[in-house]
Amino acid sequence: MRKILSIDGFRYKTEERLNEIKNTLRWNSKFFDIIHVWCQEVLDYEKFEEFNSEKIIVHNLSRVDMISMKDLYDFTNEVSTDEDFKFFANSDTTFGEQIMEYDCPDDWFILFTNRSMRDPQIGQNPEAYQLSKDDGLILFNRDGILDTNWFQNDESIKPFAISAHCGWSWKTKKEMPKGNCYLGTQGGENCFLNQMISSGFIPKAGVVKYPTFHNHRTNEKTERFQWSRVAGASVNQSSYL
Repeated sequence: MRKILSIDGFRYKTEERLNEIKNTLRWNSKFFDIIHVWCQEVLDYEKFEEFNSEKIIVHNLSRVDMISMKDLYDFTNEVSTDEDFKFFANSDTTFGEQIMEYDCPDDWFILFTNRSMRDPQIGQNPEAYQLSKDDGLILFNRDGILDTNWFQNDESIKPFAISAHCGWSWKTKKEMPKGNCYLGTQGGENCFLNQMISSGFIPKAGVVKYPTFHNHRTNEKTERFQWSRVAGASVNQSSYL
């Protein structure tokens, strides 16, 4: 079965941040059969056009409206068969090699939560996020090395995995109710979780079985919206894979 990944081809302001996204895209292309980059407008498209190939397909949607999470869900269904494993994720979500052994039963919706960088000499608490000359993100962006020792471990990531999500995957195509939920917004992920549950999916947290990693060291955020007004939801701890 193929693994199909979609990302939002949002053009960031700084080259450093844009390079983080591009490095993540190159890395993830090793694990997915096809990656679709969905760009809202031509200026976004121009930032990703270099990747156009049989493996990475860059789309220029030429639209005014922002790309919602439902859009990414619908787009991925449109370019996938019923048997494909379908994914969309934050553009800086870096998949670990465990995704090569991925499986998703019918009616499940698997959620991924990115592990943030931690200095292994300090610990797994937030204070261990130290930017240094050869830290985990430098190793990844400069040398293409994903040293998982530099990121949160299973126990430190679990408390965040039940309420924050950075990637989503499913197999069964279901009709998703309308709603304005957006990546990079306060509450956007849990807004989409409500839509998913309403569609009849069973949410499962794949954070331990399928680790993903956060490639973000700059101060630049998406800054599309300040907030999502749809009430949140969370994944029960019993829902870990």
